Amino acid sequence: MTDPRLRAATTQEIGIALIKLFSVLPRRNGKAEDNDAALEGYQIALAGVDLAALIEVVGQVIRGEVDGLSLKYCPTPPELSAAIRGRMKDTRRQIARETERKVTYEPTPFISVQMMIDAAKLRMADQGRVKIAEAESLDLAREMAKRGEVPPGSVYSALLGAFYSPTRGDDL
Repeated sequence: MTDPRLRAATTQEIGIALIKLFSVLPRRNGKAEDNDAALEGYQIALAGVDLAALIEVVGQVIRGEVDGLSLKYCPTPPELSAAIRGRMKDTRRQIARETERKVTYEPTPFISVQMMIDAAKLRMADQGRVKIAEAESLDLAREMAKRGEVPPGSVYSALLGAFYSPTRGDDL
């Protein structure tokens, strides 16, 4: 989903903002017969601007809060466009900061091999299993199981290198 602050202003929305601006500040050397041409120039200069930036900057111009712009006259199309596009860059930077993934490091607790062996033995004991045979490899354990050297339901733990008995609920 796109951030609503990045929605482009429509031609109509640009026109409404300009009407607000022109109703408060006169254009420099503006003649009534040049209004259509002036609006067209502003529309060209403001094509593609974000609505939020347009509204914010026009309000700031009217309040006299934009450094470098006249307090008596409307900014020219390039001046207004530059102010709005500057605000758009600021907004995009802010959005990027808000959405950038925070990289955090959470170390995994250290677990030694001995700790893993102890935990495996404890699990077997908790399940009611006892050690019944040793097998040095998985291949050897498979062979022992095929030959029937361990009862059905027995469990082989490669970490422990041993078979453990079936639990009391398993068939012996």
